[in-house]
Amino acid sequence: YESLLKTRRRELHEEIADALESRFGEIVDGEPELLAHHRTESGQLDEASVYWLAAGRRASARSAYGEAIEQLTRGVELVRSLAPTDERLRRELDFHLALGPVLMATEGLAAPQAGETYVRARELCRELGDQDSAFDATWGLWLVHQQRGELREAQALVEEILALVDQQSDSAFQIQAHHAAWTTKLFTGDLLECRQHALSAVDLYDIDKHRTHAVLYGGHDPLTCAHTTLSEAVCLLGYPDLALEHAMSAVEHAATLAHPFSASMAHYFVAQLHQNRLEPGPTLEWARRSAALGADHGFKHFLARARILVGWAMSMEDDVEGGIAEIESGLEALAETGSGMRLSYYLALLAEALGRAGRTDSAIETVETALHAAQETGEQRWAAETHRLRGILLLDRSPNETSLAETSLVQAISLARSQGARLIELRASLDLSRCRGDAEMLRTDVRRLYESFDEGLATPDLVSVRAALAAPDAPCNDV
Repeated sequence: YESLLKTRRRELHEEIADALESRFGEIVDGEPELLAHHRTESGQLDEASVYWLAAGRRASARSAYGEAIEQLTRGVELVRSLAPTDERLRRELDFHLALGPVLMATEGLAAPQAGETYVRARELCRELGDQDSAFDATWGLWLVHQQRGELREAQALVEEILALVDQQSDSAFQIQAHHAAWTTKLFTGDLLECRQHALSAVDLYDIDKHRTHAVLYGGHDPLTCAHTTLSEAVCLLGYPDLALEHAMSAVEHAATLAHPFSASMAHYFVAQLHQNRLEPGPTLEWARRSAALGADHGFKHFLARARILVGWAMSMEDDVEGGIAEIESGLEALAETGSGMRLSYYLALLAEALGRAGRTDSAIETVETALHAAQETGEQRWAAETHRLRGILLLDRSPNETSLAETSLVQAISLARSQGARLIELRASLDLSRCRGDAEMLRTDVRRLYESFDEGLATPDLVSVRAALAAPDAPCNDV
């Protein structure tokens, strides 16, 4: 082969490709990368780009992400070398829309490469006047901003997405418009709207029609995401047992799809739910499962997040310093993905662990950083709990800071109430009654909140409140 003239080599590659296409259809369908190689080497770059796209999509569909990135990237480079016709621009757009979810799965949902891919896709949509693809490109760019913690930019893109879907009757577009809305609404603290968007998507989802969304949108399945988001929202709203049902539905559905990234995500959110319910044992178990999937498949995003939850659980189960080290390592790994989403939440977990280690000054400094991050990004999902934690830490540091601690706890209650986050309102109200030594508040406000719960009675929060209510005249100073 090396002794042949280049022109003869090209001729042979063309003959091989022609023979494969005319006589071996199963190879064309099953190994499009082989045709892509021969058409590329024959100099037939336009035909080659068609096969590189097919090969990349096929690799992505079977979660062979390394192959998909290599094939799609090569196709992008090749198609850009062609004359800039509408057909060439459309094919480049197809490459970018296929590449974006793969980059999100491997490099992280906020990966700069994914952002660049969707920015270019949006430019191509404008040049081509393609409204359907504009939806996909805008959706992808929304997710990048969302995961970076750029909620104001994300909210603006949600409005664009909702406007685009008004022109569509396709359930696929409607599901993904709800997907964008429920995610952003969750982080801005609009829990009721978040729940409504997620439930709407659950009603619309059809596994036969929409299972391919795991490849097309953000590298994960929308029904899996809807259930994980519902687990977060309804837990905060005061339904921790229903939240667990949604979380387990996400795990079961991801298993049905046999989609590793969706499975890693589902396992992570079961762990996070157990953390929200203050249950370190199950948190550790499920976070380790998610981390194992992340390590096996190269999912940097959920591997880093799972490590943070592993660290929190360790710190709650008497390995405080080891847990702190694990949280800090997870935060460093997460920063490398470019993600800023949930940063205030993770910093609050670190602050809690530092407080348990007796490093109160560092804990308060960290919780202040968490509150600043929430203010900067607009992320309010965990802000009420972070204010509550600040109050507890101030009390731990000095009885002289009781007034400041009360202020933080009052802020926590007010914010939780405005969001409808009954679980956090209950938690903060119990702490405030203890901080004040106010048995009357315990008998009235705390009892009223407790009696509004009709499930989740075995969770640590409600067990603690029930014990306090059983002895309302006992000293309320053990925060």
